[in-house]
Amino acid sequence: PYVVPEDKNASKISNDQSLYERSETDGHALTLDLDAGNWGFMGDVRLKSITSYRELDWDDYIDIDGTNMDLFHSARDIEYEQTSQELQLVGNTDTVNYVLGAYYFDEEADVINPITFFGLFGAPTDNNRYGLDNDSLAFYGQADWSPAAIEKLTLSFGLRYTEEDREQYIDRPSTSTGGVGAFAGTDSDTWDNTSGTFVAAWDLTDGINLYGRVAQGWKSGGFNGEAPTLEAFREGYDEEEVLSYEIGMKSRFADDRIQLNIAAFQNNIDDMQVSVFLEGSGGAASNVENAGEATYQGFEVEFVWQLVDALRFSANYGYLDAEYDEFIELGEDVKNQKDLPFAPENTATVALDWNICNCNWGYLDFHVDYNFNDEYVPYIEPSQNATSQIDSYEIVNASLILSEVELGSDMTMQFGLWGKNITDEEYRQHTIPFGFWTASYFGNPATYGFDARLNF
Repeated sequence: PYVVPEDKNASKISNDQSLYERSETDGHALTLDLDAGNWGFMGDVRLKSITSYRELDWDDYIDIDGTNMDLFHSARDIEYEQTSQELQLVGNTDTVNYVLGAYYFDEEADVINPITFFGLFGAPTDNNRYGLDNDSLAFYGQADWSPAAIEKLTLSFGLRYTEEDREQYIDRPSTSTGGVGAFAGTDSDTWDNTSGTFVAAWDLTDGINLYGRVAQGWKSGGFNGEAPTLEAFREGYDEEEVLSYEIGMKSRFADDRIQLNIAAFQNNIDDMQVSVFLEGSGGAASNVENAGEATYQGFEVEFVWQLVDALRFSANYGYLDAEYDEFIELGEDVKNQKDLPFAPENTATVALDWNICNCNWGYLDFHVDYNFNDEYVPYIEPSQNATSQIDSYEIVNASLILSEVELGSDMTMQFGLWGKNITDEEYRQHTIPFGFWTASYFGNPATYGFDARLNF
């Protein structure tokens, strides 16, 4: 429904100074796995512990106006860390495979978000700040049961209970307005949910499996660190719930040389969480809000054909039909006046893998893939999508890999020459619509590289 001029990349913009984006991430994980032996009616049991820690430091300073004048600059200085601990009891008997588990997750973050409007004219900077301290605790179990009397049937049952506590603060000094509209505050809330899943699978033949699945999904509510007022911050957004249905087939034919998987799905979403760009809010702010009810439905097809031992062809296609069932705004249902973001109707991938040589000096493999992504919009407001619609685009990637090059008795090398977007497709992926101008984020241009890996 939108008509936009041809996309133009960096050749059409300018910055008034050299700015930056940089990040540093540290992650660590420890997995302990114990064979606990046979526990009688519980069968053979394994105990597993998964401990992980990650921290992120992110800094950026962005010239958002895209001109050679200091009109609008925004920066973020983010310190983030998370810790998780998972405990599992995994068991199996003659007819049942199961897992019981407990999961704990904790995250903390502090964000300094200075924004400058019209620094060219000496306007002061608004040193906005916000942060969070969240934790989540969950208990879950799932079992796959294959009745002895009906070996071709497998029934799966799953249940998960989750409780999340969220605390967040916000500080907007509004220095640029002399403190007019300044606010600061904190808020917290707790959400909990019990979700289940059920799957029935039937081995029609040794190479064909049919299945049906019903599952519930859930995301907790929260608070917006970029809210324009204290009332909007404390109002936050509610939890999102999904009820999904899926039927499908997984199959292999012709002595396992052909694989065909087909799935049809429908997701019914309540209190759908969407990102809303607050145009004219005093910054480049995006807040999460609840859109109401939506239905996503479609199908996916995956096809793999081993043409000969050295050559494999694969293709994937996905079709998506997404629409609002209800979107309440100011007491009225405005579903026909809103767009559904990030919902391309068609996606497809075609790939070819060629094992050129299994030689004494190593294995030489060639890979090429073609990827298509249909047009979509990134915002719910049609006025913002008028300059933000993302056109369909096509990407071609290729690589040449030399692997298993022996170095001594216990070391090998792998060398890779690769190219991404080798046709140099110019395409947008996202935008920031400010009304009378739009900032665009583009995908990477043609990129080439060489990798070397030592395995020992």
